[in-house]
Amino acid sequence: MPEKLQFSSVIERSAAILGRNLAGAIPLAIVLVGLPGLFLQSQFPIPGQLPQNTLALLLAALLAAVGQALLVGTLLYAVFRHHLGLGAVSIGMLFGYGVQIAVPGILVSLAVALITGVGLMLFVVPGLIFMLVFYVAVPAAVMERLSVGAALRRSVRLTEGSRWVLLAFQIIVWIASLLLGWFVELLFRPTGLSMVAAVVVASLISAFTSIAVGVIYHDLRRMKDGISTEEMVRPLMQG
Repeated sequence: MPEKLQFSSVIERSAAILGRNLAGAIPLAIVLVGLPGLFLQSQFPIPGQLPQNTLALLLAALLAAVGQALLVGTLLYAVFRHHLGLGAVSIGMLFGYGVQIAVPGILVSLAVALITGVGLMLFVVPGLIFMLVFYVAVPAAVMERLSVGAALRRSVRLTEGSRWVLLAFQIIVWIASLLLGWFVELLFRPTGLSMVAAVVVASLISAFTSIAVGVIYHDLRRMKDGISTEEMVRPLMQG
């Protein structure tokens, strides 16, 4: 019987990697995702109204997409160090690696965001399908040095047979995020620090999900290609 993606193992290892690299991952997530997300939220129009500044809204959405791509690509360094049995990474090491992988990660992420966004606007369901089939496109582009089109096709192949697991993972993370956000808002509202706490929590969740994308990519490569972690990182060491 073909090996299946193990939901519980992904969560367990992702939490362990985040815990080991908390000092570097959280500040990076705040800068790349938390603050751009806060900016994007401030640009959303009131329901039933047009945005006051469409350019600012588009810029905020672009910054959020770029930041998320950089976070996923950068935290791949922590993911693969963990699977190689190496130690935690500092924020300086993460930043240095992030600079090296910025371009391919950003280009693929923007392509995925555009395709998924169009799908969501049209019928919603196609957008969800695109999100699942392109789930590991960014790590594929970074780790295998692929072009945008090749990374998208690679993700389609790698996620085949595992998309229901990916959907379940996304739903659980979404529900957990809502509950955690509600609890933090309730806890910090009397102190006047609810917005600061919300940014930190959103950044923590983004760091966890970004690491999980790397763990899932690692497992799918091992399952589909039958190769070791050392073989996965070899293209990076040769470049």
